[in-house]
Amino acid sequence: MAVFVDIEQLYQVMDTTFGRIQQEPTIVQALRASNLAIRFRYHDPEGEITIDLTREPLRLICGPSDLEPEVEMIQSGD
Repeated sequence: MAVFVDIEQLYQVMDTTFGRIQQEPTIVQALRASNLAIRFRYHDPEGEITIDLTREPLRLICGPSDLEPEVEMIQSGD
């Protein structure tokens, strides 16, 4: 049984998690120091999330993005 009903549910969970992370200045500072753009490509369900750590505020982009990542991870949504 899949953890997420669909990609929209996965996006919602990740958006909520990212929002909580952004409330922690120490974590934001550490992430910002990486100066990376990271893309997560998911299957089961299909989708992608790009995290832009190159500027403040940090950005979470759910769905396709034109931002070129320095790091890309491919994994199951489960």
